[in-house]
Amino acid sequence: MSTFAERQPGLYPTRLRGRWGRAWGRAFGLEKDDVVTAAKLAVRSGFIDDAPADALERHGADVVIERLPDETDAAYRARIAAAWDLWPTAGTQAALELALSQLGLTGTLYRPADFAPDTPPRPGWSQWWFYCTGHTFGDDGAWDDAGTWGDGGVWDLDATPEEIGRIRRLVRKWINARDRGHIVFVFETDWWGPETPWDSGTWTEDPAQSGPMVI
Repeated sequence: MSTFAERQPGLYPTRLRGRWGRAWGRAFGLEKDDVVTAAKLAVRSGFIDDAPADALERHGADVVIERLPDETDAAYRARIAAAWDLWPTAGTQAALELALSQLGLTGTLYRPADFAPDTPPRPGWSQWWFYCTGHTFGDDGAWDDAGTWGDGGVWDLDATPEEIGRIRRLVRKWINARDRGHIVFVFETDWWGPETPWDSGTWTEDPAQSGPMVI
């Protein structure tokens, strides 16, 4: 198919087919070709496999799939394309575990059935605990470290408010509406360990952990 830039000059009467008339016609034709190109791109942008990179955020918003930190265009495109297969799993433990893994968090998920019947207090049936041993966060330091209550930081953890907000937002999206979850970040260090004994002896040799993040 010929372009408008090629066809337009031939549509003019004989008196406009000279050097400048044909140049005028090509200029008009080029403008029409730009409109056609933009229209084709707009149509292709509606298909996730053909959409340009700058259209992925809109596709993601359409299927409520948020982009993950440092996620490549190819990986994000694939998750958007799989949205119709993913959303039927929402509210299940599989969806919760997938959301945690996508956030780069690994560990052990406990449900009430995992606790002994005589464990006080007996956890409610809708609650769960995720003890996260695989993460990139560090502890929040010692009691006398610099900082104030209103500095925007997070208790026990050096994660930023934005990172904590993302974890809560993505996990809440995929858990059952009746669930009440708790995420505990476990550290390899020992806050009360033998390096800093309290009077005589130590309080515990267990790994340090943050307070539970309620989801």
